[in-house]
Amino acid sequence: MQIELNQNILDKILELLTVALSNTPNKNAYDQIMNYDQLAEYLNISKRKLVELKNNNKIPFKEIDGSVRFSKQAIDEWMECEK
Repeated sequence: MQIELNQNILDKILELLTVALSNTPNKNAYDQIMNYDQLAEYLNISKRKLVELKNNNKIPFKEIDGSVRFSKQAIDEWMECEK
């Protein structure tokens, strides 16, 4: 009986953890959007150079409520085309 009780508790804990984890936003999705500082570091270029690329529409970007953001996927695709 003690073993069954422990198994029931473990099953309930597993169920609760599964629900909690499924309701957690996917951190990787947030890692896919970068600001100037993050992208400059990712590309290993100065922020000044990145601003120049953006201002000359030489790099893909989006403006969201006045803030410039860069999609990692779009940047990676852009980098492949620039080779």
